[in-house]
Amino acid sequence: LYTSPAVYTAVRRQEVLLNKRPIAFWDVAVLLDKFAQLNGKDLDFVDATELFSLGRFSFQDWASVRAAVYYPYDWLQTLAFYDWVNMGLPTFVPDIPIYTFSRGTNADDEYLRTTWTAPASLYPYHYSDWEDMPG
Repeated sequence: LYTSPAVYTAVRRQEVLLNKRPIAFWDVAVLLDKFAQLNGKDLDFVDATELFSLGRFSFQDWASVRAAVYYPYDWLQTLAFYDWVNMGLPTFVPDIPIYTFSRGTNADDEYLRTTWTAPASLYPYHYSDWEDMPG
């Protein structure tokens, strides 16, 4: 495998890797850092571009962080998810649509498309309600 011999080590226990580049109106790493701080968590969210600027851009550098947050609409890094999974890096994928609309990533009306929900009369099941699944 192309990421070998890099495997998950978590030697940098406080670092959480983000694949999302900073977007026009907020920096995701700063936002998550503040959220963690306000909740008493000793975590440091680092963007992949930040690691690159520090000279830490090998697969082993990625595998040394505690975990990762992958934003699936970040089209410039679509293969990052496969790299992280291949190394055994615990990867979290948010399911909220707010990150869908970001400058340079999607069209202006993309956010509205992701917030639409089929009426219950057409599709009575919702993916987040496991109790309503038949069988």
